[in-house]
Amino acid sequence: MKLRAIIMPWSIQLNFQPIMKAKDQALLASLLIAKAKSKVDYDNPKWYRNIVLDEFALKKLTELFPEREIKTDYDAVKLVEELGDNTFNELRKKE
Repeated sequence: MKLRAIIMPWSIQLNFQPIMKAKDQALLASLLIAKAKSKVDYDNPKWYRNIVLDEFALKKLTELFPEREIKTDYDAVKLVEELGDNTFNELRKKE
């Protein structure tokens, strides 16, 4: 009975070792990513801007299309996609 109690935990540990190793690696990876994000101010909305358009262009589009609430490059690109070939004409009408 004692022998079985000693062997049993060892065999369970052996069988689940790859799973535990993967969980440990996932935890370590998520901690490293969180640390990197905090160091570069990843959650700052400023970083979602000025990738496609500069600040002046975003501000101008916000003024011209206030109903669209353009705050990021994604919002501006979505507007241009919707307007399609009429983008230039719409911009001229609004100015």
